[in-house]
Amino acid sequence: MKIIRPVGTLLSIFIAFSAVAETTLEEIVVTAQRREQSLQEVPVSVTAFTGEAIERRNIKSATDYLALTPNVSFTEDGQAGSRGLGISVRGVNNLVSGENAVVNSIGVYLDGFSVASVPTQVANPFLPDMERLEVLRGPQGTYFGRNAVGGALNMATRNPTDEFGWKILAGGESYKGANEQHNVMTMVNLPVSDAFGLRGLAYYEESGGLVDNICRRGADAANCPTAGINGFTPNGAKDSGHEHLNLRLKALWEMSADTQIALTLIYADEDQGHDENVPSGIMDLDTVDSFGIQTAIDPGTGFWPNNRNELSHDLAESNSNETSVAILNVSHQWNEAWVLKSTTGLIKATQKRRFDNDGVGGLDGLGRINQYEGSSWSTELRAEGSFDAMELVLGAIYSRDRQEQQNNVFVSTGAELGHQSVGGVGILPPFPEGLGLLLNAKNHEITGLALFGDVTYHVTDSLDLIVG
Repeated sequence: MKIIRPVGTLLSIFIAFSAVAETTLEEIVVTAQRREQSLQEVPVSVTAFTGEAIERRNIKSATDYLALTPNVSFTEDGQAGSRGLGISVRGVNNLVSGENAVVNSIGVYLDGFSVASVPTQVANPFLPDMERLEVLRGPQGTYFGRNAVGGALNMATRNPTDEFGWKILAGGESYKGANEQHNVMTMVNLPVSDAFGLRGLAYYEESGGLVDNICRRGADAANCPTAGINGFTPNGAKDSGHEHLNLRLKALWEMSADTQIALTLIYADEDQGHDENVPSGIMDLDTVDSFGIQTAIDPGTGFWPNNRNELSHDLAESNSNETSVAILNVSHQWNEAWVLKSTTGLIKATQKRRFDNDGVGGLDGLGRINQYEGSSWSTELRAEGSFDAMELVLGAIYSRDRQEQQNNVFVSTGAELGHQSVGGVGILPPFPEGLGLLLNAKNHEITGLALFGDVTYHVTDSLDLIVG
């Protein structure tokens, strides 16, 4: 009994504090159970961010809000540009944007549409002018019906309003030892009529990059300790600077008091130089690099944490991502108890990546080119019922995913793979320039059908029974 009493005391204090907080904190509305509810009434482990909180905290990336979310971790893999991201919710993780997963355990939903099946950068979109963000922890299949065993990211864009408005925001960032970054965002809200409105947004960002390639230009050849090996000549490889363009248009048509139709169109074009990674000094045999040795070799820059912004690569590297999304949502109030909803969406994405696979400037041995194309289409029908003692959600979803990925690891300009850090001895025999050492293609198409449902029965005012 002495062990249990302190726990009971702690719980009673927590409940009393929550009761006071309810009267003082602004209500946060979420859709974690696929219907609008107060955050305090939702029996789901969820962290929510309102649009106002996103702007106030200057949240621009998934890393900004995931760092504020308990039981969630992430890695910035840097293998699909600066916004490449791997997410783990309660230890469950297979959403990695560099190496594309076939079936995900973390659902990513944008305006109700699942975009996780094309994981180029969709888990980490730019976040201006959002209505809310929700991070749901734990299985969500009975609410979302598709690939949400570990949890879900639920993102909602803002709807057009009935008042004309516009906004321009500009920003800049500067980091010690790195280049500057600038961005500008423009938003226009246009009420075309009493029943129809448009909301458009354009976001542009440019950066000189956080990590410099000391072998990037001929004038800097003296700064690269391996210059001259195998006739190496720096070839003008870009730094890690980037240019990002995001366009969004949302249309809302209120056909009647009972029926609404919303269309969301999104286009993103992201171009970047080399990855923003530096040598760690740790042998990593679990990377996508051919031999897993690059992080253990010092190319003359030193290791982390003494080196925070330099690497040495001899190939011109680039990361390019292009994504298009279309989402159609229809909602109809059938009667006082039932609401019928449908969500249909299409996403197409391409990713092109070229990088120095040996990771050592002057070795000039291995290069790699990845080309990825993917698309996902799905349509979902959902019925939501609300009664005095019960609420329920019934739904069905049909989906079709397609992915095509080509991978080419090749010998670059050096005929012998030797480097002073490994004694100047070639680690492979001489190969003809351009020879493909590893050529493969991954193509697949998946068609899926899911049925899902959730019933909440109010046993008492303070006790609910949930079955899903």
